[in-house]
Amino acid sequence: MTKLKPPVREYNFTDSYLPQLADGILALLVRDGLQFEKRRWTEAKTTNLLALRDSFVATKPDDYYKGILGIKTEEKDAARAVLSTPIRTIFVAAENVFGVKSSHYSSFGASGISKLSDDEMIRNSRLVVDTAHEFLSELEDEGITEEMLDEIDVLIETFDKSVDAQLAAQRNRDSATADRINKGNLLYRALVKVCNTGKDIWYETDESKYNDYVIYNTPSGKPEPTGMGRVRGTITNAAAEPLEGVLCLVKGTEIVAETDEYGEYELENVPVGKQSMEFSLATYKTYLDEVVEVFENQETKNDIEMEADVTPTPPET
Repeated sequence: MTKLKPPVREYNFTDSYLPQLADGILALLVRDGLQFEKRRWTEAKTTNLLALRDSFVATKPDDYYKGILGIKTEEKDAARAVLSTPIRTIFVAAENVFGVKSSHYSSFGASGISKLSDDEMIRNSRLVVDTAHEFLSELEDEGITEEMLDEIDVLIETFDKSVDAQLAAQRNRDSATADRINKGNLLYRALVKVCNTGKDIWYETDESKYNDYVIYNTPSGKPEPTGMGRVRGTITNAAAEPLEGVLCLVKGTEIVAETDEYGEYELENVPVGKQSMEFSLATYKTYLDEVVEVFENQETKNDIEMEADVTPTPPET
């Protein structure tokens, strides 16, 4: 099964600012309703925009899922600590009876339980109990009893369930994060479309109203002059297959990146203006893009299709 790439937020400001931005734009739609009606904006579109906003607002923030994960991790750690004590006791008993260099002692598994992963701890603890049952007559003088081993089985089960609960909490957090990002991106895209129309409506007639529709995709949601922008894109071959390991560089600078397994690259802090970019990969022709226009605090999308290099290899002499 193909691994799904986690979604990426398309907006740079906070999740808490996005609904505020939506509310402001919805207010502009009321103010400029007549102008938008001429662009075939309908009540149904407004209703859809409200639904996108409400759907995003209904998502819980990451702090909630992070807190739940923290609780489950603490419970798991506590269950492991409780289990470690009797397991360590059995190892001490086995050492006293058989000696640490004996085959009997080795049959109990790894004694360095603090270094084991959670999964290894569960497996090793079950081995310890099973082996203790086998040599119970030898271990009885050390205080190891059938009742004690039954109690350890319960502790192992409790620890096993706590590990599962922690993993479930992590999966829930990952799923909720992806859901929140996807819903945020849908809302953001819808707002961008509205603002593109709004800017076009007032482009030649009202600078103030034009500026009302400008979205600043910055951490603060406000203009933050940096003189830099960002370039992102996907590189594929003629069969539309993503190319991994393509070297992407902005010529005349030290700004460079490589494409990932999805053929995607990202270049941060690229100087504003028209840049020249070069893309290279073994067995493919080097691609030179002479004009990549970069805008301040904005992202330029630059997808590339590279051509395979079919130059024949000269015969060996």
